[in-house]
Amino acid sequence: MPMASWLNLSTTLQSWLPLALIAGGIYLGFLEKSKNQIQSIRRTKLAVGIALILAGVFLPSFFPSTKSKDVLIWENYTPESLTAAKNAGQPVIVGFYADWCIPCHELHQFTFADPKVIKVLASFSKMKVDVTRMDAPQAYEAIHRFGVIGVPTLLFLDSKGQEIQEARVTGFIPPKELIAIIQSPRFRTPHNGVRIQA
Repeated sequence: MPMASWLNLSTTLQSWLPLALIAGGIYLGFLEKSKNQIQSIRRTKLAVGIALILAGVFLPSFFPSTKSKDVLIWENYTPESLTAAKNAGQPVIVGFYADWCIPCHELHQFTFADPKVIKVLASFSKMKVDVTRMDAPQAYEAIHRFGVIGVPTLLFLDSKGQEIQEARVTGFIPPKELIAIIQSPRFRTPHNGVRIQA
């Protein structure tokens, strides 16, 4: 097999194998409910399912990196940082995540590591809200301020500090779909003042 084909196969495995492990773990450990199974078998399936999920989450860290060395730099959300971005006329992306959230880890590993995503978000102020503990003051304020009901949630504010409601994303989103949202006409209107070029 030509080297280019091997590289393409390797990239495909790196992209889809973790997702397959996570999906298989969720099905085996939590969804598959065969009848007449003894308790020990159920416990074994649950343990294997959890192990597959963890393998899918952490496996990408063992792959050699084929991504750009550039990374997205996120700052912790505060109301003051939001006001500062508005005063600077800078668009904002706010990401809500939690340590226990598997799709949040997938966003970090696959979407936000994509060189094209890094490029189109270069002009954005990037803020993250950790809702691992939803009763923490910053998390509580942000959740109620923006009406967030699940994680991961991505929301976008224009250069005037107004949320672009139709651009809000809840759940995992692949790089191409996120780029399509950012490059859509809704980000190029006189109202929001955002100009993004790939």
